[in-house]
Amino acid sequence: MHTFFSEKKKDKYLVIEGREFKHFKVRRISGEETFRVIYQSELYLCKAYKVEKEIVLCNILEKLPVEEVSTSITLYQCITTDIKTFEEIIRYSTELGVKELVPTFSARSFRNKKAVSKKMERWEKIVRESMKLSGRTLPLSIAEPIDIQRIETNHDVNLILDNFHEGKSMNEIDINSKDYGIVVGPEGGFTEKESRTLMDKGFESVRLKPYVMRAETASLLVCGAIINLCNP
Repeated sequence: MHTFFSEKKKDKYLVIEGREFKHFKVRRISGEETFRVIYQSELYLCKAYKVEKEIVLCNILEKLPVEEVSTSITLYQCITTDIKTFEEIIRYSTELGVKELVPTFSARSFRNKKAVSKKMERWEKIVRESMKLSGRTLPLSIAEPIDIQRIETNHDVNLILDNFHEGKSMNEIDINSKDYGIVVGPEGGFTEKESRTLMDKGFESVRLKPYVMRAETASLLVCGAIINLCNP
């Protein structure tokens, strides 16, 4: 089912306009076809009441239930050298229900800070498109990029997907917490110094098994596993 964003109401109707109106027109939605609208972090089932020159007035049929993730995950993802791979991580994180993604610079990551700043607007658009697909109504928050040395143990459970130390397996992770910070490296992983610094700060090493995984696979697996185990 197609999903659109609305930023305002007109009388009792939700309004689709601007970029969302263009998407609506491209979808060629018929007068009797239902669709979903995200408005003020709520999800509604709607029909088009009136299609005008630049807006659609949407008749609300019902408010749809939304299952929100009660577990808070902050993903400190080192920026992959292939920026398109990082965009995939943003999509996965949004669909999974990760609360916040912090783009992180490390020794082996993409390191052009000016180029990353220019990508922020595009990344926000990717979040919105992923919300439409998944039915998520609260956006993934993308923080300002930071250097890996600035990451601190600010969460109840602090994990690093480590390529140097054996660490815990996934079935040993505390799944009774509601707040997790997870650090995932870029292609090539962390340097030994980065790994040791984070562990000295209190991060627990986690080793995914049985094989070496790509950065996007690792972040997808650990975030998805924790969210599903903590929200049965």
